[in-house]
Amino acid sequence: MIGGQWGSVSSNSAMMTFGLAPQHLLLAKNLWRHGYVRCPDTCDDEGSSSECKCSCPASVMDGTPYEVLTDRTGLMHWIDSSSRAIYFNETEGRYHIQGYTPQMETDAWESILEALCDPGHAGEMYTSAAPYDPTF
Repeated sequence: MIGGQWGSVSSNSAMMTFGLAPQHLLLAKNLWRHGYVRCPDTCDDEGSSSECKCSCPASVMDGTPYEVLTDRTGLMHWIDSSSRAIYFNETEGRYHIQGYTPQMETDAWESILEALCDPGHAGEMYTSAAPYDPTF
């Protein structure tokens, strides 16, 4: 496949609940640029695509999921702008999720980060520049 995105967890409940599925790949790319997402250099042609996927190894995590999404990468700003449920509380200086308890929020930040760490596979013609490619 040379276009589109497949094998992603964009249908993950966290991605769907918070309306992040359309931005999944772009948010994951930001995590990759900050050194959190690691992808295999090569994949075995005989293996399945589920064996050849990106992840955020525990060895590169330098904080809680909330800290990675806010302080370390700034992703929460973009997540907030895409989600109706996530908001920034000016008084507390902290992001929250409408109707969630603190423990539910902690679990949600972990689910969001875990989903973002696996963007699936993007074809060469995924971007808006694809129409300029002669094979398009």
